[in-house]
Amino acid sequence: VGLLCSESTLLYATPLGRENCGQADLQNGDVLCATSDKNEYVVYTCEPAASVEASALLPVLVHEVSKFPPASTSDVDLNGASTRGRDGAAALALQNPALAVKNGDNLAFLVQD
Repeated sequence: VGLLCSESTLLYATPLGRENCGQADLQNGDVLCATSDKNEYVVYTCEPAASVEASALLPVLVHEVSKFPPASTSDVDLNGASTRGRDGAAALALQNPALAVKNGDNLAFLVQD
């Protein structure tokens, strides 16, 4: 389990080097992690993800892996307001489409829908 896991965190991506995913981790059933093909990021699956339907994890996983190149999305704010969730992503798409394509949630909902 990654160092940033909490009771409300399902998954998260982090640049390799902050938390390293070694061969022993990959073989340990308690620690789920994967790297991009260039070993640029690690995705950690946190304990709460085990109790969530797989279909509900899809947008979270897409959001996190979209941080990898070539998409290189981020968590975008719109005028200081969060764009997390459907409402925030929809508002961002309407108000700033160019910025919406760089937002992880916008891409996640596009894939899910």
